[in-house]
Formats: sequence, C-alpha cells, structure tokens
Amino acid sequence: MEASREEEGWKECRTALPQRAADAVQDLYYRATELFDFYVGDLPLFLGVSSGSHLRKYVEVIKSARDHWAAVCNRCKHNHRFLVPVELTYEDGQRVTGFSVYGRSGDVLTVDPVLKGPDTRSYNWLFRRLIGAVVYAESIAADLIRRLPDTDADPISSGTYELPYVTVIERIINRPVLSMPLEARGSAIQMEDSIIKVDITRAMPTLKPSGTLRFWIDFLGPSITVRPPYLENEIRAGYTNSPLELSRPMGGFMRLEFADVPLKT
Repeated sequence: MEASREEEGWKECRTALPQRAADAVQDLYYRATELFDFYVGDLPLFLGVSSGSHLRKYVEVIKSARDHWAAVCNRCKHNHRFLVPVELTYEDGQRVTGFSVYGRSGDVLTVDPVLKGPDTRSYNWLFRRLIGAVVYAESIAADLIRRLPDTDADPISSGTYELPYVTVIERIINRPVLSMPLEARGSAIQMEDSIIKVDITRAMPTLKPSGTLRFWIDFLGPSITVRPPYLENEIRAGYTNSPLELSRPMGGFMRLEFADVPLKT
C-alpha cells in the first residue's frame, strides 16, 4: 500500500490512503507488543523456567527490545493518542513517508513525546527496527532454551519451518534508507539464502537538513489548533456554516491537510 508510493509521494497518487497506512501501523504496534509479551511471560512459562539469573537477564533484554513498541501501544490505548500520517519532501525532491504520535488537550493538538527524540518516524526505518527487534528476541530466546538443564523428560520437539514472509522482508530490506529528520540509528538487515542477518547497531539513516512537511489531521469540532512536527509555532483552522445554513448542525469529523509547511533542522 505505502511502499509503491515511495517515489511519487502521497500527493500525486490517486489511490493514496495515508490515514489507512497510519492506522495499520498503529495496529502493528499493538501486535508487536503482544508478541514481545509472549516472549517475556508465556515462553518461560511453557519452558518451565521460573527463576534464576539466566531468566532475569532474558526478561531484562527482551523488555529492552519491547520498550518502544509497548510505550506507543499504551499511549494509544490508554491515553487516547493517535498516529498522524506525515510526508516530508526534501530540497532535492526526495520524499519519505511516516507518522507522528499526537494527543489532544482541549482544542490543541500537539506531538506526544513518546517517540523520545524526533517528532516523526519513517516507515523505512520503523519496519527495519521491528525486524531487528524480533530477530534479536528470537536469538535471546534460543539462548535461554540452550541453557535449560538436561533432564529425563521428553525432549522438546523441534524442526525447521518455512514462513511465508521472505518476500515481505525482502521488500522492507530494499526500501530506501532515507529517514525523517533527527531519526536515530537503526538495524542493518541483510538476507542470504532466506537467512536474515541483523546488526542492530551499525546502520545510520540518511539525514537531510531541510524540506517541506505535509500531514493530515482528523478532528471533531468547529476549530482546532495544531502544532506541526518539529516546529514551535501553531496553526489554527476551523469551519463555519454559511448564513443560510446556520440552523443546521455542524458537521462531524473533519480532515485537514497541511501542505508545504517549511522545515529546517
């Protein structure tokens, strides 16, 4: 859905559905958090590991991989935060798509600091980070299993399984490395003979100094004040009925598109 618009951007694509992409990524945060919760709680229970230094270290490491995903998940579920689609066009014409996490206080919408650093995240690097985090969790879980003591119990059945994700992962690996401004280091991912290799510390996103922002806001009410990502100034927008329609109720949810917002970092 979103990857095919990498070169043309959302503006020129008639089939562009930026909010649907953001909603899908919000659901991805929920599912990723559930996956890491499985690693933290259910897997040790299944293995019968209830104490010991290896378990404590395992839980600590898995939680560090889980932190970002769980933080955004919980802010959206419990604090009514939501993802706002963002497109950035750099001065050289290159575009990158992603999102910001927004919250509402009264009639003011501002970026939530849950991302801990940049106001936006690119899909290019978010997907790479998720693959890196999952592969890392798998390696730590495998180490926990290898440390299980030998017993007379039946051995844990094991096998090799082919999952239908190779094509998807290859598409993510082949995405551009262009990032949002100030976006931090991410995972370097390679695939050789259907084997995923991840270096969680090496790759550095491409950073560019300035460009223009485009983002979309859905709101309910006659007016709203929005603080764009990376900026301190605010934009106020609203709507009113015409004099002939004053007796009619105001409309429901409105969608605003903020275009060509200048950005320098």
